[in-house]
Amino acid sequence: MDKIGKILKDKRLELGITVEEVSQRTRLTVKHIKAIEEGDISYFKDDLSYLRFFLKAYCDVLGLDFENFKGLLRNSIDEYTTSFSLDTVRQHEQ
Repeated sequence: MDKIGKILKDKRLELGITVEEVSQRTRLTVKHIKAIEEGDISYFKDDLSYLRFFLKAYCDVLGLDFENFKGLLRNSIDEYTTSFSLDTVRQHEQ
């Protein structure tokens, strides 16, 4: 997710668009946008199923093709859920 966030933030800055403008155009909160740009997938732990739509909306504002991010997003979600699941197992073992 770090790579996705960096690409989106770099493109946003290149275009001279503020986080607030992205928020207005996507209806995502500023906190959501900042979490995406920081690669903080844990911020979306309760909204992982919506993260795809959040990223697509953000890509649309920046003129980027979301298809290029699908694989990276899928990998990020898989890594996060796997690590989360492993932590839960470890806690139960203790």
